[in-house]
Amino acid sequence: MKPITFGTDGWRGIMSDDFTYANIACVTEAIAIYLRNHGHAGAPVVVGYDTRFNSDNFAAFVAYLLAKEGIKPLLAASFIPTPVTAFAVSHLKTAGAIMFTASHNPPVYNGIKYIPDYAGPALPDVTNEITENIAELMKKGYAAPALPHDWPACERFDVKSEYLAQLSRLVDGKAIADAGFPIVYNPLFATGQGYLDEFLRMHGCAPKVINNWRDTLFGGWMPDPSLDIIGKTTPNLAGIPVLVATDGDADRAAVVEDGTKYFGGNENLAIIANYLLERRGMKGAVARTVATSHLPDRVAKGFGQEAVETDVGFKYIGEHLRGGALVGGEESGGISIQGHVPEKDGILTCLLMLEIRAKEGKTLAEYQAGIFERFGPVRDKRNDYHLDPAQKSALFDALGSVGGTFLGRRVATTNFNDGRKFIFEGGEWILLRPSGTEPVVRVYFECESDDSLADLEKRATDFLNNTLGQP
Repeated sequence: MKPITFGTDGWRGIMSDDFTYANIACVTEAIAIYLRNHGHAGAPVVVGYDTRFNSDNFAAFVAYLLAKEGIKPLLAASFIPTPVTAFAVSHLKTAGAIMFTASHNPPVYNGIKYIPDYAGPALPDVTNEITENIAELMKKGYAAPALPHDWPACERFDVKSEYLAQLSRLVDGKAIADAGFPIVYNPLFATGQGYLDEFLRMHGCAPKVINNWRDTLFGGWMPDPSLDIIGKTTPNLAGIPVLVATDGDADRAAVVEDGTKYFGGNENLAIIANYLLERRGMKGAVARTVATSHLPDRVAKGFGQEAVETDVGFKYIGEHLRGGALVGGEESGGISIQGHVPEKDGILTCLLMLEIRAKEGKTLAEYQAGIFERFGPVRDKRNDYHLDPAQKSALFDALGSVGGTFLGRRVATTNFNDGRKFIFEGGEWILLRPSGTEPVVRVYFECESDDSLADLEKRATDFLNNTLGQP
């Protein structure tokens, strides 16, 4: 049996392989032990689920198990975005939440995110304790309870109206409506449907919504708002002025202008940070992960605010948001802001980007160009390499011996806390990092021009091929 461990954002597995009812029961028991050990035995726990195959049944099973443990479950009335599940923890004042989702991963995966009572991703001290509980249960020969013939009745919750009211305090929906530009929303057959589009309609917009039904196969693709998948799931993308998209559990987002100009996590974080500081006059630190563009740092410092770098994982960003940061985000598309839950929220991200376009009276590309003009341009890219354990070991052994020069460039500083990051003289950088949830090594680049990026990417590819003995 594969060990059950929590990665950067929960436990994920392939359904009917390691993601089984028996293993779900073991994880639930481990969470119940954690709750009892931390004085939460009498408090309710939210249970949410996404649009994946069997997620609703998995969630009902967990609600049944929690009730057997004497913990009151509050089961979502329907599929629900992760940020709304986190909001429910805060709004309903529960001991936490168990959320069934595998986020942007392929349809064969499912997963469990545990959200503690602070309504954000669980920090390592929490997930480590839960993982230790799982290991101890398995060591003792844990036997999962049999599935009931019928799911017992369970109290349901629905906080959609309260969540949308929260967004209305954070986003100027009327300004978006008054601007009058056409908006297309692609929820990728997943949980954002009925939330982002409902917000727009309640403020007077008439968005066109596509792929707004539950498809457990996500149209045959991953529910990942990359430009590639958005293009494959959006008819006539080239003719759409503004399209917004969210991922499988709606905690990540992307925006596409005119069918080609893509705004993901790197772009959105810098734009939103600049807007909150400049237009709204807000204050506070700007937090980003080690794999995220450094442009938000320049924006923060340009307005006299602190810039913070964390390890990969929104849990670390959420910790800073709980401590008063203005905005935080990550390259993979997750962002949240001051005054909201400390959990990434793709719905909020899309709405803020629409507000910026509306209130600034210019395209997002034009707004970004102004940021580049003030703080300097950047070009970002990420490549994923599928490497076996021996190849990973060889690669990171080689990286450990790198001196003052790497890939033909002088190294100014390094950060080896989470992967191997080399920051070159002039500020360009590369990060090589093994994924916490997938069998890949991710290579992140940031340069000031397309030519410099192409050169660094080629040198990195040559280095990898030489190190691994590949042609």
